[in-house]
Amino acid sequence: MGKGLVVDLSNALAVEEEAPQGPQVNPLAIEGTTLSFLDGDTLKDSATGQSIRLRGMDSRETAKILNGQYKAGEAGGDAATAYNWSLAQKGGFNKVVTSGETDIYGRAIGDLHNAEGHSFADTLIRTGVSQLTKYSTDDDVSLALYGMASDASKGRTKTAYDEARDAIYAAETDQYGGLPMQKLIAFDAEEYNANPDIYMAIKSRNKGSDYTGVSRTPFGTGLETGMANLYKSLNTVGQALSNRIGADEMEASFAADAQVNQQYANALPTVQMDVTEIDWTSFDEVTDGMMGMLGTSIPFMGATMVGMAAAPATSGASMALPVSMYTGMVLDTMEGNIEDKNLMAAVVAGSAMTFLDRLGLKGLVSPKMMITKEGREEAIAAIAKAEGLTTAQASKKLLDMTKRDVLDYVEDAKAFGAAQIQKGHMFREGVKNLARAGTGEGITEAMQELTEYTAAVIGSEKEWDYDEIQNRMTNAIVAGGLMGAGFSAPSTVTQGMGWNVATDPLGAEDNRFDNVHTAVRKAEEDEHGFVSSIDDITEENATRETSGAKLENGQRYKESDATHVDDRASKHVPPGTTVEQVKAFMYNPMVALRGTWANTVYKAKGKSKTLVKMYDMIGSTRHRVFGGTNMVQAQQLKMAEYDSILRDQESIESSFDTPSRLSATGRSQYVSDLTKKFYKEVLEPADKSGNELDWTNASPEVKANKAALLALDKELTTLSDTMLNDNNKAKQHDNETKTQRLANWAYRHKGFRKEQIQSNKPRFISLLQSEYGMDNLTAEGITEAILDNESVSTLGEAFDVTKGGVSPGSMKARKLHISDRSAFDDFIEQNIFKNMGDASRESSRLQAHRKYIGKDSKYINRMLQDTHNELLESMDPESAEKLINEISFDITNILNAESGNYKQIQNQTIKQGQKYLTLLTTLQGLANAAFSSIPEMAMIPYGVPRDVLIKNSATQGYLFGSAVGAWMRNVMSTARLVEPRPSLETFLDKRIAEVRSKGNTDPRFMFYTNMKDMLKQTGFKSQETGAATTTGVQETNELTKGVTDAFFKANFLHDQQDMHRMMRLSFFNDFLIDKLDLIESKVGQPDTVGVAEAKNMLRELGIPLGVIQPLAQKLKKGEALTEAEAVKYKREFLNGASNFVNQAIPLPNAFNRPLFYSDPRFALLTQFNGFTSTFTANQLPMLWDQLKGKGTRGMSYSTFATMGSMVALAFISQGMKDELKYGESSPYLTDSQKVQRAIYSSGLMGTTERVIGSNFILPLYEQGSSGPTGFIWDNVAGEAAATGTVERAFGMVSAGFEGDSERFEKNFWGSMLFFGPYKHRIINYNWD
Repeated sequence: MGKGLVVDLSNALAVEEEAPQGPQVNPLAIEGTTLSFLDGDTLKDSATGQSIRLRGMDSRETAKILNGQYKAGEAGGDAATAYNWSLAQKGGFNKVVTSGETDIYGRAIGDLHNAEGHSFADTLIRTGVSQLTKYSTDDDVSLALYGMASDASKGRTKTAYDEARDAIYAAETDQYGGLPMQKLIAFDAEEYNANPDIYMAIKSRNKGSDYTGVSRTPFGTGLETGMANLYKSLNTVGQALSNRIGADEMEASFAADAQVNQQYANALPTVQMDVTEIDWTSFDEVTDGMMGMLGTSIPFMGATMVGMAAAPATSGASMALPVSMYTGMVLDTMEGNIEDKNLMAAVVAGSAMTFLDRLGLKGLVSPKMMITKEGREEAIAAIAKAEGLTTAQASKKLLDMTKRDVLDYVEDAKAFGAAQIQKGHMFREGVKNLARAGTGEGITEAMQELTEYTAAVIGSEKEWDYDEIQNRMTNAIVAGGLMGAGFSAPSTVTQGMGWNVATDPLGAEDNRFDNVHTAVRKAEEDEHGFVSSIDDITEENATRETSGAKLENGQRYKESDATHVDDRASKHVPPGTTVEQVKAFMYNPMVALRGTWANTVYKAKGKSKTLVKMYDMIGSTRHRVFGGTNMVQAQQLKMAEYDSILRDQESIESSFDTPSRLSATGRSQYVSDLTKKFYKEVLEPADKSGNELDWTNASPEVKANKAALLALDKELTTLSDTMLNDNNKAKQHDNETKTQRLANWAYRHKGFRKEQIQSNKPRFISLLQSEYGMDNLTAEGITEAILDNESVSTLGEAFDVTKGGVSPGSMKARKLHISDRSAFDDFIEQNIFKNMGDASRESSRLQAHRKYIGKDSKYINRMLQDTHNELLESMDPESAEKLINEISFDITNILNAESGNYKQIQNQTIKQGQKYLTLLTTLQGLANAAFSSIPEMAMIPYGVPRDVLIKNSATQGYLFGSAVGAWMRNVMSTARLVEPRPSLETFLDKRIAEVRSKGNTDPRFMFYTNMKDMLKQTGFKSQETGAATTTGVQETNELTKGVTDAFFKANFLHDQQDMHRMMRLSFFNDFLIDKLDLIESKVGQPDTVGVAEAKNMLRELGIPLGVIQPLAQKLKKGEALTEAEAVKYKREFLNGASNFVNQAIPLPNAFNRPLFYSDPRFALLTQFNGFTSTFTANQLPMLWDQLKGKGTRGMSYSTFATMGSMVALAFISQGMKDELKYGESSPYLTDSQKVQRAIYSSGLMGTTERVIGSNFILPLYEQGSSGPTGFIWDNVAGEAAATGTVERAFGMVSAGFEGDSERFEKNFWGSMLFFGPYKHRIINYNWD
């Protein structure tokens, strides 16, 4: 069959020039693209005319006409072309990826990829179909060796690639009697350069080099060389020390490691860094040499800087690192055996070199403050006067001061700062710094070289060689001078920026912090002298009763006067047709990016104060005016309060005597079953008899866990009583009858298992009829209410829905005790942890809705009426009516989305299937999710003052260690290797408390020493704020909850997310006090830029200054707060802390991202985009505002640094993922594409990355589609992560039918839970 294919295609090639003119179909065209094969290693794009040379491979040439001359083909050329075309077609290799380079003929160097991202060139090389070329990399050579190792002779079933390889080989050798006549591969660069026409590649070429062995990335090569030399130096010291103490095995180990380090350095590509050999007339060679020198120096500079930075905390012990490093270098320079080298001389020299390096680095990293002569004299005089010091003492004190400190002393700080950055002074200082740094670093490097060489001569058999030392010192002086001068330029700029940053906050307040709601804030301040809090707003709502409250204008307000929000919403006519929807989008494109609630309120453009009040009251995220705890935060904090009543689930479970080796889900269910038995066998009989608890008839396992059950019962009783009291308080404004206490309510409150009801609907309806005497219509209505309404979790709630309202089951007297009827056991949730979690959620939501929205939306109705009246003041009646109806329509949708009732999928089978598909996609694709979250670490210190960062720096390290300890415990527990036992985690938590207790001196601090408690109190330990929520996983039952919990614990995302939030929380106490103190220090004076920024920062965190500042000042003075004041201070403190975390690390909800993401019908398309969509709607506008100058210069510079750090961390994290997935850097991307990938994955593009990175604009992976259907699939459905899950399943089935074992294996491993991202490594391992 293979030969027939070659003959047919060869004939097509032969008659091609005789074909008639007109549109022709190229027989070697790749289906669905404009690409076709010219020969086996070259493609032609008919649309652009561009030729693409497939990288790293070579095939025989076909006959062709070049430059008007006929060029004969080579034996096997036609066969190679035909077979390569066939293999590309069959393997779906239809996407061109170019490297940006061209060959000597002007052809673009590139490759073909298939849908899985596999390389066509790699596949042909690995399978031996194509030969190597001079452009082949070491990776290509390795792939060729893989192919040899997996030859069919070892018993592997022959594939299409094997057949193609054999057929091409036969065609190439047929005319030579079967003997191969192939081009040769040179052993090294020297052999290649002697006869370049004979050889097509170099066998022993270094990775990352061109075909002559020269590095393509000199900085990277220099960095790798420096790291290898650093490790070698440390291993050499270890070898010498082991020799001195007679530890032979250790000595041999260190010696072997040092040899490996040297071999690694030798294997790196070459970079010309000898200044005596560099061609100084060649710009490329000079810049390559400088980049190589810089890369080589960084590891050594870094080691010294680490030692210096850690010295205060380690009492100088950390300086052993650079001393050892330089000692090893001296030992390496010495000649002779290790036992003959003078270790003491090496240590002395290493210490001296460290001292020299430290001096040089202090000059580079902490340069002398740039200040004019006059400025220095003025500052010294001011310091001396203020502190009562002599001129000499003040001069010495100035050396250790920051620019901010200096400005605190001088009289006219702003003028003083401006004088330091005059252009003439900046230029003079720049020149002086350039000369000083260049000369100083050059001398330092030369002295180090001389010290090293001298010690080597003194301490070993090495002889003095003047030519060698002259060369080494020349290189040291030039290299050191170039690097020193290079560092000095940014240092001068940084000094100037530092003065700008220090003086900017001192200026008078301007309009840089203004936003769309500034006019509302200023009007509020002008009218009342302060800005009302959200509590003021809710209290005002509560006092405007149905009977009619007297308003400020003397009129009476009646509830019946307010049109219901649903009625207003029904009058709005949203865009219906596609054309109307496109027009609406073009009018307001931000609807696709901005948060739904913000987008709704911004439609009024600040024309209604009441609408802004509603915005802040319900759930604003930016441009806040009215501070305080909003509805969204109130729910989160109330749930946190309830969660704190119970110990965490793991602690509860560990208090029980559970069978060993149970899974997390198994432990949870075992404890739940015990509590059910405890209720049935002990609590219920005692309740009915009115006697004390009797354990006589209890099961053995219940008796064995008596203490644990009683402890849990006490907590459950406290929780249920607390929720009951809170719920009754929430009802008091509506004159509702209080709910009476129900005995053992916590054991009897059980939600529905809706999957079971859906699967057995007739049986459930029949039970309702038989157990409760309902008629069929009522039973069917209740069943549908249970299945269709996400807010319904109890029978009482379902009954209320059919009667026109919803009230959580924890609010009722509960006369429909379905959980007490065993007939329904299959349909109700039996896990007590889930039931209590649901009860907490229901109660928190009920209380928040009653306070902020009102029963039957009465507060919203009233506020919308006021909003309408305010709009009429600046708009014509028709426009105002249209706008208020549209706003009402949006509010209705948002509140439905918040409760889970927006655009519900009615078909329960589809609904559940979608949830399982998203879960499966998660388990297949998010094993590396923790690496993708690394860039968000750049946001953790955002907006935090430098002093606060320094004070809390140690905490950050301990929190990282604690997270790793928690992850290790979770992994072991999930794998059922050990019972959950914290060890490293507990130790580090204690260290955190110890470290932070030293700074816990301010009475205004809360939860300062216990970060985990603070995390829990702010509501970040609940399921609603966990990893599943941020990644968009939709759980279906307790089993899937257990699976997702175990998954996110195993891949570190669970503990990483907690770590990031605790790191951010660790700054909040000090951040808050810093801002409050700054504001307090300027009371009675006009606001400066710095004070305005502090107020704006706290306002954006929802902190009501009028509430918290007086209380904070009272605490600062040592005065005790009343009970009510303490509650209020704690509440607003936690509210601010929670918002402080969310400001840096987004938490998706229905309010803070586009409504599209809350539509369950598009859940497959929006999966994994919850975090990104929220970041786009909230964090990105905040960052861009700062870059545009809507903040102080310090924040602008800090923002730029943050964004740069995000890209850098994204580059690193993607590189780490590459190493895990491929065992190397991605073989499918060029260096420029890796930078592009880093920008895309940094988060800075937000959700627009999906558009910008699409095939239409700047794709990272160009993709060809096979026809219109394929185009739609690739560019629309292909955007959904779940598409890959479906494609892999289909691929396995189709490959199985076709007998394509290779494609089956790829799809099989790609579908493996947790291991899907590592399929490339697994497949390569199997092939090996």
